[in-house]
Amino acid sequence: MYSGVYVFEGIDNVGKTSIIHALKQQIQEATDYRCVDIAFPGNEPRTLGNLVYNIHHHQEQYFNVPINDTSLQLLHIASHIDLIQRQLMPLSNSRCIVFIGSILVVNWEWKKILFNPL
Repeated sequence: MYSGVYVFEGIDNVGKTSIIHALKQQIQEATDYRCVDIAFPGNEPRTLGNLVYNIHHHQEQYFNVPINDTSLQLLHIASHIDLIQRQLMPLSNSRCIVFIGSILVVNWEWKKILFNPL
């Protein structure tokens, strides 16, 4: 079982990563826990999350027409599932604290999709 999973939500560039790095350092210095930080959606090069991040911020490089909001959010959900299966699931039986930086807007869009079906 996880020793702990902590999610920090907020819009881009508010300091989620800075807070996570500071906490990670303090915990690792004070305990024997291993700490892992995971950023959504795509700070890891050559992953689905990174591709989705680039599509989201530079659609004109990939498409001649804009992607509708629901389709774009489904791409984000796919990248989250990919990251969870590749990184989070393997940690499920380790003595580890996991910090996740997440974009609040993406989670808000998930709720809109789930509670307001097409």
